[in-house]
Amino acid sequence: MNFSDYYYELGIVDRKQAEVVRNVSEQAVENIRNGNFKAAFYQCNNIVGDVPEEANPYYLLQFAGYNYPYNFLQTEEPEDLSYYRNYIELPKLRKAIHVGNLIFHGETKVRNFLLEDYMQSVRAKLVTIMDNYKVLIYNGQLDLGLPYVLMVDFLTTVEWKLSEEYKNTDRKIWKLDGTDEVAGYVCLHNVGEFYHVLVRSAGHMVPHDQPEYALDLITRFINGKPYS
Repeated sequence: MNFSDYYYELGIVDRKQAEVVRNVSEQAVENIRNGNFKAAFYQCNNIVGDVPEEANPYYLLQFAGYNYPYNFLQTEEPEDLSYYRNYIELPKLRKAIHVGNLIFHGETKVRNFLLEDYMQSVRAKLVTIMDNYKVLIYNGQLDLGLPYVLMVDFLTTVEWKLSEEYKNTDRKIWKLDGTDEVAGYVCLHNVGEFYHVLVRSAGHMVPHDQPEYALDLITRFINGKPYS
């Protein structure tokens, strides 16, 4: 959970600020080890701001001016991420999805019931899935909330049947289908059916930031077409 080094290397925090982030991260890890999952969630939220209105303090905002953790090129949430709220209120859509006059609510109530689950490890479950099924994990290059390098660090700890091949594989360049445009980079290209992909020029919301790359990413995975 090393957000501090990543943020420092991006230049969005200085050494003193990075140390604050590191200390909070370490406290969150300790809470996870002790089974205090809700406390760990709130500590991580104070760093990343998944729920900015509940972060106190919100370090990305306080130290770097970010009110949006999902793309380090943007400090505020893009306006078009909320356009769907008007769309789902259209009478035609309401009729199509059979919701009648029910009021649309956001995810807050559901999230609050799942707070104890957020910070619990699913490594053992992931091992079972990776050992038996085709798996794609992808990260946006610009994501401050779930950085690619932190996912790499995690995946190197997952002891599945091809873990050694994953640790030693050469990363491949993935280009948008039919072009020379670099869309990202993929690990474990020719070993098993596990793919870890870095999507270039995208944040956490990959389909929003790079829709063409996202379509190519998923289409290749579904159809078994190589990424390079």
